[in-house]
Amino acid sequence: MSPASLVVLKASAFALLLGGLLLVLQQFDDHSDIEEVGYKTKELKELQAETIFVGSSRTYRHIDAARFDSLQGGGVSYNLGFRGGSALETHYQAERMLELPHVKRLVVELRMIPPLLQLENRDTRRTYYYHDLRHAGLAAKVALAFDMPLKERLAIVRGRYKVALDHYFLPGQGEALIRGKTAEPVSFSPLDRQGFLALDYADDVQQRNEAFLSPRGQQAFQRKLERIRNRDVAPAAADSVMAAIWFDLYQRAEAQGVEVYFAEQIGEAQLGGLARAISELVPPERLILINDLDRYPDLFDPDLWFDTGHLNERGARRITDIFAAQVP
Repeated sequence: MSPASLVVLKASAFALLLGGLLLVLQQFDDHSDIEEVGYKTKELKELQAETIFVGSSRTYRHIDAARFDSLQGGGVSYNLGFRGGSALETHYQAERMLELPHVKRLVVELRMIPPLLQLENRDTRRTYYYHDLRHAGLAAKVALAFDMPLKERLAIVRGRYKVALDHYFLPGQGEALIRGKTAEPVSFSPLDRQGFLALDYADDVQQRNEAFLSPRGQQAFQRKLERIRNRDVAPAAADSVMAAIWFDLYQRAEAQGVEVYFAEQIGEAQLGGLARAISELVPPERLILINDLDRYPDLFDPDLWFDTGHLNERGARRITDIFAAQVP
C-alpha cells in the first residue's frame, strides 16, 4: 500500500470512529441545554401527561393546560410550546411524543414549513437538534414544491442536508452533552403552569405591549386582521405537500392509538392554502380553526392581545375554553 493510500485509510478510519462516537453521544442527549426544550420534556414525562399541545410561542402563550384540565374534568395535559418554535421543530417534537406510552392525544399547531432557514438560526444548537435526516428530507420535499427557480430550490435542499450532517456529526455534540449534564437547570417563572406562561408575566417583553398599544401598533394590527380576512386561497403545490406531511403524522399516530388534532393558532395570516388542503384529508372534528373573524369576532378585540402576534392572559383563557370544547 502506498503512503498516500495509507494516509487516506487512516483518515477514513478516524472519521468513522469519530462519527460513531458522536452518534453514541447523541443517544444520551436530553437537550437540557436548549432553552425550554429539555426542561419541558422532562416535566411532561414526570407528570405522565396524556394530552400534549405541541407548537410555537402561540401555543406556549395561548393554551393554559391546567385550565384545560379543569374544564375537561380530569386527565393531565401539558403545553409543549416553544418560543421561536418552527413548524419543522413542532413536527419533530410531535413524533417524539409518539414514543411515550402515556400520551393519548396530540394537539399540534398547524404551520407552514418555510423553504428557507433564517440565517441567524441556521448554525445554532437549537436548529441542529431537530434536523435529522428525516426532517431535512421533509423540508427538502417542501422546498422543491415551491414556485422558484430550480437552482434556488436545489441550493435550499443542499443547505437543509448540510444542517442534517451537523445534526449527526457536529463536533459540539460532546460539548453539548457535558454542558447539559453540568449546567444549572433552566429557570422558569413560578407562574409557569404545566408549560404555559402568558406573555403578561414574561420577562423583557413589556416594550412589545407598549408598541402594540401605540397608534402605529394598532394600525399594524388592523392590517394583519385584513390579511387574515382575505387569506382563504386555493392550495398551492407546496401547501398540498405540507398537508401530506402533516397527514402522514396523523395516520401514524392514529395507527398507534394516539388521537391527533390540528390547530390553527390565532394570529396566523399565512395558512389559507394549507388549512384548506389539510381540511380535505382529516375529519372536520380533528381540525380546530379559530383564526376566523366571523365565527370568533370577540377573539380579535385588541383588549385581548399583548402584541400583534400573541394574546394576553385574558385572551389565552378564551382560547383555552374553545380548545376544551373542541377536544373531547
